[in-house]
Amino acid sequence: MVLLAAGSAGLYGQMQIGTTFTISGEATATAGYDIDDEQFGFKNESSSDIRIELVSKQTSMDPEEMMSGWYGSIELKDFQIIIDSDEEDSELFALADGDPADGKRTGLYVKAPDIVATLKNGPLWLKIYSDPDNKADLIPHVEEDEDNDKDAESHDDGKDVGSNDLFDDSHGISLGYTSPGQLSVGIGISSEETYDANEDADNPDAHDGSFAVTATVMVDVGPATLDLAFVQGLENGDDPADEEDDGDNDTGIGAKLKTDFGTVSLSAGADILMTGVDDDPDTSTQDESMDWEGGGNATVTLTDDTSLKSDVIFSSRGNVATDVKVVLTDKAGLVENLDLSLTWGLFDITNGDEDDPATTADDQVNDKSDLTLEGSIDYHLMDTFGGTLTPGTTVTVDQVDGGDASVGLEVRAVLKEAIPSTEFGLNWKTDQLVASGDNKLESGTVTLWTKIKY
Repeated sequence: MVLLAAGSAGLYGQMQIGTTFTISGEATATAGYDIDDEQFGFKNESSSDIRIELVSKQTSMDPEEMMSGWYGSIELKDFQIIIDSDEEDSELFALADGDPADGKRTGLYVKAPDIVATLKNGPLWLKIYSDPDNKADLIPHVEEDEDNDKDAESHDDGKDVGSNDLFDDSHGISLGYTSPGQLSVGIGISSEETYDANEDADNPDAHDGSFAVTATVMVDVGPATLDLAFVQGLENGDDPADEEDDGDNDTGIGAKLKTDFGTVSLSAGADILMTGVDDDPDTSTQDESMDWEGGGNATVTLTDDTSLKSDVIFSSRGNVATDVKVVLTDKAGLVENLDLSLTWGLFDITNGDEDDPATTADDQVNDKSDLTLEGSIDYHLMDTFGGTLTPGTTVTVDQVDGGDASVGLEVRAVLKEAIPSTEFGLNWKTDQLVASGDNKLESGTVTLWTKIKY
């Protein structure tokens, strides 16, 4: 932050620097009781986003509208501070207590924020570390909530073509040009290994990690928008005779076209990954030198508050399934104060290996088709207790791997703005309302929460 401020001051010369600061987030306290296990407990969660902008006090224009003069900004995204006594594995949080070796989190733990540092001058921009992402991933993934192990859902996000970074922890910069609503071009470079001036001089290969270059283009031509992404891995210091694909020299290409026809919005595209590895007919029938996936979305706006949305994704990879989901949402558009939501999803339609122990051992990995149905109704009672009281219910039906259906039910009541920026809620939820086959009847969990937003 200090370096960016100093750099901006140098760019501004003798102009006075001003700082704008915004923060938003929420804090939630939840008390819950598991009826089946007869357990009671609390859980507190807090998250926030912070944005700091350094601008010249001489200008009266919004920074986004400035066409001349440099300004800098730093954005810290997705802080999360959690206090509880849950013992569960997690790679997302840094431990403040407990033994990292056993993967347990206790007491206070914090999710570190993502940091974006940007310098802009009109349509020109320079970003540090946040970009490039080393991804060519323009096809949206059809994923469901993975918190409930009875849900029919897709778990392909980490295996989809173009979804993974070439490097897990890369560092670099990117620069580009953005003309609002017409054209955006960006190029970047990053390294797999970080440079350390104090690295052991006796290790000449200390900085032989690979690199990646990226290029992105967005063109807006009337009713259509075309997005293109290109990523090229550049090996450095590896054995040229080693033909094993380690991702360091992969080529990723992504393309997506979006267009609107009145109340109908359509998008479709494809992600391609070229590995540079020759096909081996003895290992697989799939084309090992190239993987691809295609997908599309259709959204129909029925009213200002009612829309119908459909997503589909399919892939050449044998361990990535075809998924389809259709969602109808209505926010008090058809009936005043009444919110409706209907979801139909069909996951793992194709691909997956029923004979592979790695997939058949876990009913959440695609091998047979999963079906999900969900319906929600919420009714807003205005001016109740000084705020808005919303009773509601959600019914879910999930069929995993073609087995017995699991029926869930949630009944809730939420009170908002009785106290400014505050929400109170009470609900009862069970994931197995009806016993069927190996699924036993569950009494569920009762929770009461207070949430404060700022």
